[in-house]
Amino acid sequence: MEISYNNNEAKIFYQEVSSVRKGFNPQTLLIGNKTGHIVRYKEKIVHRWCEYYYMHFELQDGTDSDSG
Repeated sequence: MEISYNNNEAKIFYQEVSSVRKGFNPQTLLIGNKTGHIVRYKEKIVHRWCEYYYMHFELQDGTDSDSG
């Protein structure tokens, strides 16, 4: 922030000031499973995303795109 101020980089300086003023903004890590129930734990969330992407990238004939 100080470097931006000293270099007369007003836009960057005010962006940095704005981000400091906002402070810490926690993110909610929740996702729904296949049945619609909320998944709360990080390991289960990662597993659910793996399931989701596997289902969506699987080809119609039952093979995945990497087995070409």
